[in-house]
Amino acid sequence: MGLIRIGLILKPQGISGEVKAKPLTDDPSRFKKLAEAIIEKGGAAKPYAVSGVSIRNGYVFIRLEGVCSRNDAEALRGAYIATARENAVELPPDTYFIDELIGCGVYLASGRRLGEVIEVIRTGANDVYSVRTEKGALLIPAIKKVIKGINTAAKRIEVDAAALEEVALLED
Repeated sequence: MGLIRIGLILKPQGISGEVKAKPLTDDPSRFKKLAEAIIEKGGAAKPYAVSGVSIRNGYVFIRLEGVCSRNDAEALRGAYIATARENAVELPPDTYFIDELIGCGVYLASGRRLGEVIEVIRTGANDVYSVRTEKGALLIPAIKKVIKGINTAAKRIEVDAAALEEVALLED
C-alpha cells in the first residue's frame, strides 16, 4: 500500500493527547474527512482512528484514538500523518504531490545532472525546490519559465539553464 504524507506533527496540544500538525496539503479541510490516519515515525507506520479535527491559524489539531495524554502525544512529535495513496485527492494537470517530487533528479536540457530535490518549500506565491548539489543547496522556483518538464515516474525534472541563472539561488 502506497502512502502519501499529508501532515507533520509539530507538538502536543494541551494535556489530553491532541497534537498540532503542519498540513502538507493545499487543502487542510481534507483532514476533517479523515476517518483513519497512518502515523509514520522511525520507519514504522501505524494506523490510528481519528476522533476529532479542527483547523486554526493554518494548523491542524487532531485527536487520535489511543493517544490520551500529553506524553502519548509527545511521542508522536516529528511523525508524519499519512493516508493511503488511493485516498489521495485528484490533482489538476501539471500539479504533483510533494512526495512525488522529493528524490527527483534535476537536469539541464543538455542532460547534465544538477542534483536531487530534497525539499519543496511552500512560499505562497510559488513552490521552491531545494536541490542538493555538489556545491550546496540550489533553490529553484517552481515556475514555468524555469521548469521545462517533470516526469515523476522517471524521477526526473528538466530545467531551462538560461532561466535558472536568472532566478536560482545557491546556498553554500
